[in-house]
Amino acid sequence: MVKCEEMHITPDKLSYPQQTMAYKHYGRFLEKMIKKTTAVEDGEAKDELIGMLANQMKRSFLTWNKEVVDDQKIFKDLSELSGGRINLDGESHKLTASQEFLSKKNRNLSKRQNRG
Repeated sequence: MVKCEEMHITPDKLSYPQQTMAYKHYGRFLEKMIKKTTAVEDGEAKDELIGMLANQMKRSFLTWNKEVVDDQKIFKDLSELSGGRINLDGESHKLTASQEFLSKKNRNLSKRQNRG
Protein backbone atom coordinates (compact mmCIF):
# COMPACT_ATOMS: atom_id res chain seq x y z
CA MET A 1 0.00 0.00 0.00
CA VAL A 2 1.01 3.58 -0.70
CA LYS A 3 1.32 5.82 2.30
CA CYS A 4 -0.47 9.17 2.32
CA GLU A 5 2.84 11.04 2.67
CA GLU A 6 4.15 9.42 -0.51
CA MET A 7 1.18 10.63 -2.54
CA HIS A 8 1.73 14.28 -1.65
CA ILE A 9 5.38 14.61 -2.62
CA THR A 10 6.04 17.77 -4.60
CA PRO A 11 8.05 17.03 -7.75
CA ASP A 12 11.23 18.97 -8.51
CA LYS A 13 10.80 21.99 -10.76
CA LEU A 14 11.77 21.56 -14.39
CA SER A 15 14.25 23.95 -15.87
CA TYR A 16 13.10 25.46 -19.14
CA PRO A 17 15.44 26.97 -21.70
CA GLN A 18 15.48 30.72 -21.15
CA GLN A 19 16.41 32.09 -24.55
CA THR A 20 15.50 35.67 -25.19
CA MET A 21 13.69 36.49 -28.39
CA ALA A 22 13.31 39.94 -29.86
CA TYR A 23 9.81 39.24 -31.16
CA LYS A 24 8.09 36.19 -29.71
CA HIS A 25 5.28 36.29 -32.28
CA TYR A 26 7.75 35.45 -35.07
CA GLY A 27 9.15 32.44 -33.25
CA ARG A 28 12.64 31.08 -32.69
CA PHE A 29 12.65 29.05 -35.92
CA LEU A 30 11.98 32.11 -38.09
CA GLU A 31 14.71 34.06 -36.31
CA LYS A 32 17.15 31.21 -37.03
CA MET A 33 16.07 31.13 -40.69
CA ILE A 34 16.73 34.86 -41.01
CA LYS A 35 20.23 34.46 -39.57
CA LYS A 36 20.96 31.57 -41.96
CA THR A 37 19.64 33.58 -44.92
CA THR A 38 22.16 36.35 -44.28
CA ALA A 39 24.93 33.82 -45.03
CA VAL A 40 23.43 32.76 -48.39
CA GLU A 41 25.17 34.07 -51.49
CA ASP A 42 23.40 37.02 -53.14
CA GLY A 43 21.23 36.14 -56.10
CA GLU A 44 17.74 35.23 -57.23
CA ALA A 45 17.42 32.31 -54.79
CA LYS A 46 18.30 34.53 -51.83
CA ASP A 47 15.84 37.21 -52.97
CA GLU A 48 13.06 34.63 -53.23
CA LEU A 49 13.91 33.22 -49.80
CA ILE A 50 13.85 36.70 -48.26
CA GLY A 51 10.42 37.34 -49.82
CA MET A 52 9.08 34.08 -48.36
CA LEU A 53 10.53 34.92 -44.93
CA ALA A 54 8.97 38.40 -44.99
CA ASN A 55 5.55 36.95 -45.90
CA GLN A 56 5.88 34.35 -43.14
CA MET A 57 6.74 37.12 -40.68
CA LYS A 58 3.59 38.95 -41.74
CA ARG A 59 1.50 35.77 -41.38
CA SER A 60 2.96 35.13 -37.90
CA PHE A 61 2.37 38.72 -36.86
CA LEU A 62 -1.28 38.50 -37.92
CA THR A 63 -1.73 35.18 -36.13
CA TRP A 64 -0.68 36.58 -32.75
CA ASN A 65 -1.75 40.22 -33.17
CA LYS A 66 -5.33 40.70 -34.26
CA GLU A 67 -4.60 43.90 -36.15
CA VAL A 68 -3.54 44.60 -39.73
CA VAL A 69 0.19 45.17 -40.05
CA ASP A 70 1.93 47.62 -42.34
CA ASP A 71 4.62 46.11 -44.59
CA GLN A 72 7.08 48.76 -43.33
CA LYS A 73 6.83 47.22 -39.84
CA ILE A 74 7.76 43.81 -41.27
CA PHE A 75 10.66 45.32 -43.24
CA LYS A 76 11.92 47.12 -40.12
CA ASP A 77 11.72 43.96 -37.99
CA LEU A 78 13.44 41.90 -40.72
CA SER A 79 16.28 44.41 -40.87
CA GLU A 80 16.62 44.36 -37.09
CA LEU A 81 16.56 40.56 -36.85
CA SER A 82 19.16 40.26 -39.62
CA GLY A 83 21.51 42.73 -37.97
CA GLY A 84 20.92 45.23 -40.77
CA ARG A 85 21.99 42.78 -43.50
CA ILE A 86 18.53 42.45 -45.07
CA ASN A 87 16.87 45.72 -46.03
CA LEU A 88 13.64 45.76 -48.00
CA ASP A 89 11.52 48.68 -49.13
CA GLY A 90 7.89 49.00 -50.16
CA GLU A 91 8.78 50.18 -53.66
CA SER A 92 10.59 47.04 -54.80
CA HIS A 93 9.04 44.44 -52.50
CA LYS A 94 5.34 43.74 -52.23
CA LEU A 95 4.07 41.39 -49.55
CA THR A 96 0.79 39.50 -49.55
CA ALA A 97 -2.05 41.73 -48.37
CA SER A 98 -3.04 41.37 -44.72
CA GLN A 99 -6.66 40.81 -45.69
CA GLU A 100 -5.70 37.75 -47.74
CA PHE A 101 -4.03 36.12 -44.73
CA LEU A 102 -6.94 37.05 -42.49
CA SER A 103 -9.59 35.80 -44.91
CA LYS A 104 -7.79 32.44 -45.26
CA LYS A 105 -7.62 32.16 -41.49
CA ASN A 106 -11.34 32.93 -41.18
CA ARG A 107 -12.25 30.38 -43.89
CA ASN A 108 -10.21 27.68 -42.14
CA LEU A 109 -11.84 28.53 -38.81
CA SER A 110 -15.31 28.29 -40.37
CA LYS A 111 -14.50 24.90 -41.88
CA ARG A 112 -13.36 23.55 -38.50
CA GLN A 113 -16.45 24.88 -36.77
CA ASN A 114 -18.75 23.31 -39.37
CA ARG A 115 -17.10 19.91 -38.89
CA GLY A 116 -17.58 20.04 -35.12
